[in-house]
Amino acid sequence: MKLYGANIEFPGELLLSFDKLLQSIEGRLDTASPHERTYLEAILTSADKYPELRTGIERDQADKYQEVIDELMAIVFPKDLTRNEIKCASAPWDFSPIYISERLKRLMTLLGSSLGGRVMTCTYLHVQRSLECITIGQ
Repeated sequence: MKLYGANIEFPGELLLSFDKLLQSIEGRLDTASPHERTYLEAILTSADKYPELRTGIERDQADKYQEVIDELMAIVFPKDLTRNEIKCASAPWDFSPIYISERLKRLMTLLGSSLGGRVMTCTYLHVQRSLECITIGQ
């Protein structure tokens, strides 16, 4: 793993799993409206094609599943809100996001940072209670 440009060996195996999110979506099916149910079932159908999203994937495999990950993140971060809110999702202690909101992408572009390969560098990172907060600026 890289931290501020330095390679740091992580003392364990880090896997991204979407099992809890998928379980939450499944739990919503019974109380969902007909339209919401159709939407949620479509997302579950997409995710079910890749059982490894439940058991866990390595971070460097995320690009392979990016389309489904983006669909899942749309549940967590509704698309209409991502135009104005700064959001990203990453694995704990992995500072390269698997999802970046539209607003954050625009800010990074305005700041001149590259989002190539979905990797971004920030000047300050604060981790507290498994939530990552990113402050952008010089």
